[in-house]
Amino acid sequence: MKPEKVWDMGEYISWTPGKLALFKKAFSKAVNEEKEVFSFEGHDFLVAYAKYLIEYLSYRFNGH
Repeated sequence: MKPEKVWDMGEYISWTPGKLALFKKAFSKAVNEEKEVFSFEGHDFLVAYAKYLIEYLSYRFNGH
């Protein structure tokens, strides 16, 4: 039996409106370059997931 793979995310990202703005720029660059994955603060993000993360964080930062 193979040992179970463990994926350790390491550190978490604390989000602020300013950090979200930088994330949006990195996301836009990845979209323009037709990448599926991009890095932000040492973490890899799927472009498809990042789209929803941006929507969620924008919603939260707008008082919801």
